[in-house]
Amino acid sequence: YHAESATNGKEALELLRKIEKPCLVLLDMMMPIMNGREFLDKVMEDSFLAPIPILVVSAIADKTDTEGAVGFLRKPVDIDM
Repeated sequence: YHAESATNGKEALELLRKIEKPCLVLLDMMMPIMNGREFLDKVMEDSFLAPIPILVVSAIADKTDTEGAVGFLRKPVDIDM
């Protein structure tokens, strides 16, 4: 797999507009400059980016904060479940 990373939501939006559309975005909610909720709102407003599936992986969010995402995993992720 090829992965890209961004340190905040603003950087991620800029990156997503430059690269080939990814098959999945893993999103943390706590980021500087533009947090995860702001990022999700911007993606949902953009017809080019809106089809990209976004999976929220966060210690602070819950399912009510993640409208626009395809799913939610609470950190730390327990892969032994």
